[in-house]
Amino acid sequence: MPKLLSSSEQLSRREFIKDAAKLALGAAGLSAILSTLGNVTASAAGTIWAQYNFEGNANDSSGSGRHGALVNGPTFVAGRIGQAINLDGANDHVTLPTGIVNGLTNFTIATWVKLDTTSAWRRIFDFGTGTTANMFLTPIAGSTIRFAITTSGSGGEQRINGTSALPTGVWKHVAVTRNGNVGTLYVDGVQVGQNTNMTLSPANLGNTNLNYLGRSQYADPYLDGQIDDFRIYNGALTATEVAALFNPTGPTPTRTNTPPAGPTFTRTPTSILTPTRTPTPGGLIQRAYRVFWLKPSDVAYDQNIVTGINNVMLEAQNYYRQELGVTFRFNPIEVINGDQTANWYSTTPNGSDSHWWTTSNLRDEVVRKTGIVANDSRWKVVAYISAEGNGGASQGWVFLPKHDTDGAAGYRPEPMGRWYGGMVHELGHAFTLPDSTSTDGTPMSASFYNYPNCHFNATQKNQMLTRSENSGYWV
Repeated sequence: MPKLLSSSEQLSRREFIKDAAKLALGAAGLSAILSTLGNVTASAAGTIWAQYNFEGNANDSSGSGRHGALVNGPTFVAGRIGQAINLDGANDHVTLPTGIVNGLTNFTIATWVKLDTTSAWRRIFDFGTGTTANMFLTPIAGSTIRFAITTSGSGGEQRINGTSALPTGVWKHVAVTRNGNVGTLYVDGVQVGQNTNMTLSPANLGNTNLNYLGRSQYADPYLDGQIDDFRIYNGALTATEVAALFNPTGPTPTRTNTPPAGPTFTRTPTSILTPTRTPTPGGLIQRAYRVFWLKPSDVAYDQNIVTGINNVMLEAQNYYRQELGVTFRFNPIEVINGDQTANWYSTTPNGSDSHWWTTSNLRDEVVRKTGIVANDSRWKVVAYISAEGNGGASQGWVFLPKHDTDGAAGYRPEPMGRWYGGMVHELGHAFTLPDSTSTDGTPMSASFYNYPNCHFNATQKNQMLTRSENSGYWV
């Protein structure tokens, strides 16, 4: 699994402390912290093994290097999220590396697919060594969607049949999991079929060398349609996690509260929030921030928190435009319903330094449930959690604990400038800036406590605007 934070990256340790000068941590002080924020911990449900976003190529965005190859000139079109690969039904397909599922026992394969036309036995994927040993998912076999795996040809297939075939002309989310001997098939986040005696796993197929998206091991028709966000996990996602892949947004509020005070700037952010292109279905703008609130299982949904986080992002958005002449975009706030209690995130060991357990546990769950990875080509991330601990940031990632979450909602006694300035500071790290070495009047120092009376210097502005990691984020 790729690293989200490495020892070469700058991490801002931002505790709520009286001595703001402690924000400027030296490299030696960071080393122990960074070592606890290294590899994403594999969970029982598994982590991303390979992921293909099809943003103009068939590269593996998981960081594992399992890049695919385009065969016979498939094109790229507007997809479910960003771009999708478009297969013509004649001979276009994608090949994935030899051994793409080698060694996997429990697994999940999930993707979005939109069919232009349909006929029996076309393949969404088909991994194997030929017609004897393979595993595949077809949108129609007889009258239903089907997953099958075999080591002895079609007569020895272990199958999961759905309830109907996939329709044409609409995006559908499909997923198949194996947990022990239980195989489960999902469409749009809902279970449509199950086999409780699935004794075969991808590991039984050996080192597969014919691994296709859109093509069959047999002389079946090629897929005519689009595939987007194709994922392989090295474990079985739960039904809840599969549903979250289909619909990652948070619950619709069922009550209203008085929101906290809005941004202090008077500039209207409407033009900033309007994307420069039409959002893809699902509404997620790329080269923008995704902003999450991880709500522990024992914390009630609170619209004040969602509204407050949105206000903090709007304030920072306006500040960056005032400082740089351009600004960033961010997607609507997404609520992740946490698997654990607030105390669990704070006290469950995840690394050698207990101060960072909350941050590490937050990071792991965001990664597991969204598939976002280090140096993700699509988004930078802001992740809040209603569990106490330390906050911090590095290139592309911001992590904020309970006191920041409550501060955004207006539940803390400090003025809102404290939380606005803190966000500006952490976003600076996400845009590659290090901490200042002294209290120098910039938001990358303890001067952010004086927000809005702090300003980026010329060097900081130039670095944010010219670094390749930030390309495409400014509007």
